[in-house]
Amino acid sequence: MLDPHTRLIPSDDAETIAEHVSTFEVNRILASVLIIEDEELAAQAAARALEKHFEVELAHSGDIGLQAWRGRRHDLVLLDLMLPGMPGTEVLKSILADDPDQPVMIITALSAAERHQDLMLAGATEFLAKPLDLHYLAASCQRVLRDRACLTGAAAALGHAQAFEQLAARVHAASYTLRSGRTAEATRHLEQALHACRTKGPSDDQWATLLEEFSFPRGPPG
Repeated sequence: MLDPHTRLIPSDDAETIAEHVSTFEVNRILASVLIIEDEELAAQAAARALEKHFEVELAHSGDIGLQAWRGRRHDLVLLDLMLPGMPGTEVLKSILADDPDQPVMIITALSAAERHQDLMLAGATEFLAKPLDLHYLAASCQRVLRDRACLTGAAAALGHAQAFEQLAARVHAASYTLRSGRTAEATRHLEQALHACRTKGPSDDQWATLLEEFSFPRGPPG
């Protein structure tokens, strides 16, 4: 269950670990965060707290923030509710209508969080209480992105598992029909198996190995 910000490296060689970590730090792509907050000083303070870890963009009104998000589709949105023009609730509704999986952290007064529980049910990720604790802001954002990556990875893994189940079922069916002498039906099952796993054809080297393994004297089809 990897994500774009995770790498697997050998763990038995300290020098190798250091090289991989160094290379990853140099080449890593920063996640993008959009802060939609009309209080400019508060927005700038939040941006300074995040800029070492993320690419940060600021917007000081709801309509401009929504336009900025649609132009880039940031990895994470920090959204104030009390905004000029379009209120934060409408911005959230519009964002989630376009992308239900977009992580959005709501910025609101601590005393108001209970009054906005419906926003969590509507798809908001969590609340950030005002005034923001800038010491923990970056860690909170990283945790939300990590949780979302894990959920996405789990969903992808489930999809792959289901595809492989379909593939295995088709291959078993093809094997049975071949042993029964029904080659046309077996071919149909194999074609559907290839479609189920969305695979492309083998490379030239793989094809040569397969021909040798199955002792087929002829070249690749088509």
